[in-house]
Amino acid sequence: MKEIEYDAPQEADVPKKPDHPGGGKVAPLRTYRGDVDEMMKHRDLTKTDIIVAEQKHREAAIPSGEDHSMLFRAIAIAGALFLVLFGIAAYTFFGVGQRESSETIDLSATSTRPNAVTVGDTETIDISGGSKAQLAADLIIAMGKPAEHQGLLREIHFVGKSSDTQISELLAFVAPRAPSAITDKDHPYHFGLYSNTSGYLVLSVGSFPTALASMLRWEQSLVEDLLPILEPRTPKEVLRQYANLPFGDAYISQTDVRTARSKAGDIVFLYGFPTRNTVVIASNPLAFSAVLDGLRSGGIK
Repeated sequence: MKEIEYDAPQEADVPKKPDHPGGGKVAPLRTYRGDVDEMMKHRDLTKTDIIVAEQKHREAAIPSGEDHSMLFRAIAIAGALFLVLFGIAAYTFFGVGQRESSETIDLSATSTRPNAVTVGDTETIDISGGSKAQLAADLIIAMGKPAEHQGLLREIHFVGKSSDTQISELLAFVAPRAPSAITDKDHPYHFGLYSNTSGYLVLSVGSFPTALASMLRWEQSLVEDLLPILEPRTPKEVLRQYANLPFGDAYISQTDVRTARSKAGDIVFLYGFPTRNTVVIASNPLAFSAVLDGLRSGGIK
């Protein structure tokens, strides 16, 4: 039998194993610095151009404003809600400026008081007996006393269980139906006489919305509670006629007020908030306006 012979593989037929998987010689290692130098060599670029381009690339990577739209919408909704609540509060008392139904009361023709409001000597009255009738009698006596330093406004200082009577102690027997928002917190107050003819009361309050709502509720008995000590010389029969007078809106001395008028149309009681933390109560517009001047000038503190 003839033996089969096989040709031996030639060296040229055997593929050479490449030096590396990509074939050819191993490429030099690329680096960021090298790439930058290469770009600067073949292109008309400076390092400043590279830095600027890199900064623009980073800024482009920042999420667009659409990703923050939820935050912006939340802020807009919160701002709109605040404006709505503020508008409701303003309309409740201030009527967004001056209410359409408010009457502007001009005091220039009737006022005889001097431009500069002065506070005269302080009169002290003991209220430890807790009698409203006795307090009215003591106020009448104080009105008849000449002061050494007479001013248009005259402070009355009450003493009772302590040398510095709190508003809660005063209103406990003068106005037992006074709202708790006025009496619970013993805020500073000021009681005085206007031109030795009528009284006024200045109350410091905390939250304006709470104080305003409390005063509006108090209107049902406000005149009956306080007018006897603001106008102690007024006969009891007349005071009874004024007890249930309704309140309306008016505008006095750049301040929105609530007023109660007699059947003849005269204002016999009024109150208003010259500031969000202060309420002034008086029995006539001249006294109210004088007290506002005293507060603005610093005579009443």
